[in-house]
Amino acid sequence: MARRVLVVGLGRFGRALADTLWKSHVEVIALDSDPELIADVKETTSAAFVGDVTDPSVLDEVGAREVDAAVVTFGERFEASVLCVSALRELGVKEIVARAVSLQKARILERVGATRVVQPDAEAGERLALDLTSRVATDLLQFAAEFRVLPWLVPSSWSARSLEALRKELGERVHFLGFRRAGARAIELPRADTTVSGGDMLLVAGTDDDVAALVTQPS
Repeated sequence: MARRVLVVGLGRFGRALADTLWKSHVEVIALDSDPELIADVKETTSAAFVGDVTDPSVLDEVGAREVDAAVVTFGERFEASVLCVSALRELGVKEIVARAVSLQKARILERVGATRVVQPDAEAGERLALDLTSRVATDLLQFAAEFRVLPWLVPSSWSARSLEALRKELGERVHFLGFRRAGARAIELPRADTTVSGGDMLLVAGTDDDVAALVTQPS
């Protein structure tokens, strides 16, 4: 089943986030107080709503309790961010990501319930510094822009199949970087003759589209 993410706020950051999630086959629910912004994403979201992003009843009505994660994107409106994060926490959302424009505000957002806070400007500055000072970093950033690496639980339909057989079936679309048996802690280097079972974890790498196609395989 695809992950379901609530994107609260459709400024430049929120719109880019929603578009990228949608292209990665994530179920996106968008919420903003501006009808024009909502109208622009009707075709690239699972559902889009106009409403007060700080109102707990509105967040509840759009399905916040059922999402896997919520992202509060409007870092410049700090009071609204705090109210929204607090309301999402009260509704029981387990993963709440909030955008902040300063370290001090990031700490406050964490105190009211954000499980992760991002500072895009600071992070972009760090990436640029690496880009300017290290050729290796430049190559890694280029790789990160083109490929995705993520852990994936093997569905039961893939049980009793070797990684060599899976590689032949998938061709060059994805690569297996690591392997962990269900219930184990240690990650092993995968071998061609490694046989997987439902619930095992594979660390897979590939383009966004190829990895998305793989992880949406039916169980």
